[in-house]
Amino acid sequence: MKICRYHNPYFKGQKPHLGIIYKNHILDPHLSFVAEYEREGKFNPLEKASYKLPTSLSTILKLVENPFDVIEEGFAIYLFLEKMGIKETRSGVPLSYKLHDKDNILTSPLDSINSFRDFFCYEEHAKKSFGGNLPSEWYEDPIYFRQSHNSFLGTSEEIPWPQKTKKLDFELELGLIIGKEGKNIKRYNAKNHIFGLTIINDVSARDIQKREWDLHLGPSKSKDFCTVLGPVIVTADEFDDLDNVPSLQTEVILNGETLSKGKTDSSQFGFSDLICHASKDEWILPTDLFGLGTIGKGSGLELNKWVKPGDSLELKIEGIGSIKNKFGVPRELKDWEK
Repeated sequence: MKICRYHNPYFKGQKPHLGIIYKNHILDPHLSFVAEYEREGKFNPLEKASYKLPTSLSTILKLVENPFDVIEEGFAIYLFLEKMGIKETRSGVPLSYKLHDKDNILTSPLDSINSFRDFFCYEEHAKKSFGGNLPSEWYEDPIYFRQSHNSFLGTSEEIPWPQKTKKLDFELELGLIIGKEGKNIKRYNAKNHIFGLTIINDVSARDIQKREWDLHLGPSKSKDFCTVLGPVIVTADEFDDLDNVPSLQTEVILNGETLSKGKTDSSQFGFSDLICHASKDEWILPTDLFGLGTIGKGSGLELNKWVKPGDSLELKIEGIGSIKNKFGVPRELKDWEK
């Protein structure tokens, strides 16, 4: 199942809704519950639907014991109502909408993130970052750092150009969303904590990052201004083996030109390794996001290709889709143009 978050044109000014991508449409499982309770003659269908299946995915993951089951139930109700010829609520709100990229209807699929851990799992990218051979410790445990969980954008949104950088970069990553809490998780049970997978663009200001690394504390202003997530979350049941990283084709396209292709399964560590390591002596919680790190040749740093203001970027991962964004204009350039 492909889960998204979309701007419902009937609820202008309200927060985006949880949606499901189905046959080139976005269907709304929450509204499907509303329509079903109306059909059953319930007194307060909207209130019941909001309790049964909220419009917020993060709320569902945090509070519902079996989040996938209730979302799937909403999907099944939509299909039932479709057969019954019921296509909208009694107030005239449609249960589904056509999906068109030009409408910019999708946003980041996860509305609230508890914690963002970004790992460093791909040897090719890690060697480039270290400027050669890797220390032996890199091969022992999946290392990570934490970065801002409040600066996420979705596909089609403009990537802001941060102050004081001339080397802005993209980083194509596979993202993992935690759907079940746990602490000191055992390997045999680790995959049961995965809700789904998505695409991450870990946008990086490389010149700022170099100065931060030199102070031995790790990145902050070089990354915390923006991360792109989306376009959907593909639920865990769509993949055969989530102990390990599935083999999915990746592609980087800049201004219509393919710069590189790769595979997600070249990761040094599997999903179970990441979950077990991250949960040692601390809780991992629903809506936690894990980035696996940049896939080989998934960044401008490795390709010696630096983006410019106004460039269009598309990052693809097979089975998930693609995120498409344009880079904004530096504030200094805007002032100069005036």
